[in-house]
Amino acid sequence: MKWDSTKGKWVPSTGYHFLGQGAPEPEVDGVQLWLNSQSKTGYKGVFVQGCLDKHGAGAKPFQAKGPKPEQKHLGYFATAVEAAVAYAKHVAGAAEAGGDGA
Repeated sequence: MKWDSTKGKWVPSTGYHFLGQGAPEPEVDGVQLWLNSQSKTGYKGVFVQGCLDKHGAGAKPFQAKGPKPEQKHLGYFATAVEAAVAYAKHVAGAAEAGGDGA
């Protein structure tokens, strides 16, 4: 997937997909998510742990980490979207506290 600014949405690109999760959501419940077309998950600060095929039901294979340089561990999540929401809320909280966010 890649962002098409002329269409204002994600469109398919050759040889690239987001781990079977579908196109990344730019916003969830009013929370603006940090998209990253270079990430396997489609989101900044969200990583997949191991191979998704090896995780059973109820697994939480997606990890969220805060921005560099600390990359604070924010938790493990069942979906990339849940992890992306955690990252976005962390960045927003850091910005409100006087940090530079991402």
